[in-house]
Amino acid sequence: MDGSAPRSPRASTRGGAAVLVAAVLGLVATLPTGAIAADVVDPAAAVSPLQVGTRLTWEAGDATTEGYQLISDPNGWLERDGSYYTLRTMGGRGGFGLHQIDIVEAGPDGTVGDLRILANPTPGTKEHVTFGVGRVVADADGFGIYWMPPARLAAMEESREGPTRVFRATRDLTGQPFDILGITTRIEGHYETRLYDVASGLLLIASSMTVITPGVRLLDDHGNLLDEGRGAVTYTTKAFLGQRQFVLPWSGTPMPEWAATGRSLLFQGQIGNHSYLMSGIPGMPYSVSHGFDQRLGGVLLGRQTARWPSMVAGQSDDEDIKERVYAVGTIDGLWIPPAALAQLRPGQVLDQDPHNGHTFTFEGIVEGLATIVRGGTADRWTGGYDPVSGVLMRSYYSQRIDVPGGDAQIVELARVGP
Repeated sequence: MDGSAPRSPRASTRGGAAVLVAAVLGLVATLPTGAIAADVVDPAAAVSPLQVGTRLTWEAGDATTEGYQLISDPNGWLERDGSYYTLRTMGGRGGFGLHQIDIVEAGPDGTVGDLRILANPTPGTKEHVTFGVGRVVADADGFGIYWMPPARLAAMEESREGPTRVFRATRDLTGQPFDILGITTRIEGHYETRLYDVASGLLLIASSMTVITPGVRLLDDHGNLLDEGRGAVTYTTKAFLGQRQFVLPWSGTPMPEWAATGRSLLFQGQIGNHSYLMSGIPGMPYSVSHGFDQRLGGVLLGRQTARWPSMVAGQSDDEDIKERVYAVGTIDGLWIPPAALAQLRPGQVLDQDPHNGHTFTFEGIVEGLATIVRGGTADRWTGGYDPVSGVLMRSYYSQRIDVPGGDAQIVELARVGP
């Protein structure tokens, strides 16, 4: 169960967007000759990547350039067609991180992945913090944008005309030839391209550019340029880093009987800064509920709803709802089989991810609860499980905040109800 708060800090740059955009564009430019990690399986061995226990990782980035908007203002000093305007500055921003998907269900009822989005607050390192959670459910068209059925890719015909173009090529990635299929869409104000490995169906590279506000040109009655302001553009990119097995000792165990559609679990606690909580100042009330809506094979599809008091007087609580998949074997699940907990040794490292820098460790029995820790140097999630029932009873999440003097945002939660 992810305990991160909706206001978690994001890796960003302000006032230096031009450098970030250059980095993003440079990444897109160089990926076709060396983006795939050397330890990635070759195309022939990656024919069926959507198998339970597989973790897929993409590096992701986005950036918005600084720009201007033309705002109607009767007191403005810019005139156009008898109306007056001012220019509003739009600040640039951006960030880098990872998209990671753990395949938790792959059977006749469907394929489902547990999606985690991680931000990299310190570029150039493997330091990552949890930024978002979600799920990916396969349908006839594929697995979100992350995978397309190889049969569908094979059947697609090349097309060089119209807004959507399809092409085939061979690219050498880390010394391995990949037969790729590219899909490029060009419409007014938007460009997007995706490159798929024909053999496995996996997304290798995706990039897009979207104009969120056009440039501004103001002319006088004689056509002379009075003023000009650049618009703002958003860039995104994804690059496949690799796939590996993510298997925990309890992976593949059936969900417990109490985990049924219509059921929900509630956790309540507080959110606050570490310095305040350590000083005895209580945090803001915070709760997270998990509702199970639908069974799909051996997993449950549902919703994670976080609630906290609104900062606006008289308004109801703010809330943040995310679609989730609940399965045995996720990195911060609601339940671990008691038999598996009994076999773990204190200090046992259950997993270490080479891309996000996180380790997954069993700390032992702490205050009567079997304690699992997941995280790295920038964030850390600790879950306490009842050794008898295996149910998550308590969690503690800490995420570093990059502020002068350093601090951390803390989310403390405890299970409420039966």
